[in-house]
Amino acid sequence: MTIVEALKSLVSYPIATNTASRILTKRGLADADTFNSTVAVSQAFELAEADLYKHLVSATNISEGGFSVSLTDKGNMIKMASSIYTKYGESDPFSSTLTNASSRW
Repeated sequence: MTIVEALKSLVSYPIATNTASRILTKRGLADADTFNSTVAVSQAFELAEADLYKHLVSATNISEGGFSVSLTDKGNMIKMASSIYTKYGESDPFSSTLTNASSRW
């Protein structure tokens, strides 16, 4: 299995190969390389996984080929992505800076 196939297999939603390849390339991975146990636990691959979740969550409406992403699915993807970004000290795009906003009202 290639790295791009491995990334796409992480979710049960259809992901365009070009999208997965772009995500991997941004993390310095070659999509055609062989996926193995070293790659599976690498920082680059795990961050690519988080980027994939971010991509799916940020899509306006995901519904294709009988698949759709529910709000629960999106919530789970946000949690998984956030935990990976935090693990590697990256900025979490889902962290809210408005946690105390309700106390003002």
